[in-house]
Amino acid sequence: MINLLPDNQKKEIRQEEKLKIVSILGLILIAYLLSLGLLLFLVKGFLDADLEIQKIYYNDKKASLESLKGLEEETASVNTKILKLKNFYSGQTDYTEIFNKLYPKIPADVYLSSISFLSKNDKGISISMQGSSDTREGLNLLKTNLEGAEEDFSDVFFPPESWIKKNNINFSISFNILID
Repeated sequence: MINLLPDNQKKEIRQEEKLKIVSILGLILIAYLLSLGLLLFLVKGFLDADLEIQKIYYNDKKASLESLKGLEEETASVNTKILKLKNFYSGQTDYTEIFNKLYPKIPADVYLSSISFLSKNDKGISISMQGSSDTREGLNLLKTNLEGAEEDFSDVFFPPESWIKKNNINFSISFNILID
């Protein structure tokens, strides 16, 4: 096709075409920037919502942690009490062990009225007992049983006045008993 238009008009047509292209590109750029702004605004909305969720989650965990701190303090207090009880009981004597060792040594016709645990020493525990026996033979059997068990009983002592009567004897005895 042959263009018969003068050069001025050709220039004007080219400028109009360029102006149309620039205005179309401008509109496209404005639409792009507008959609980018809307997209960034939407992302900001999502991030704000996520931030609020994280704040709620953080406050919930913080409250949970504070309750755990109270529980931790209570646990530490209970552990301290248990440790004190353990230390207290570790220094105590197990009297059932003593009675388990002593009971088989007492004859049937010997009756105990009192048992005193006097002191704890390197030989074991010092014990004093008072009681009565129907016969001197029962008392002698008690003495023999205690002296015969040398690994558990030591320093067995009967006062001489315990041997004066033949029947219905009131006696006292002292000895040491070893415990594990």
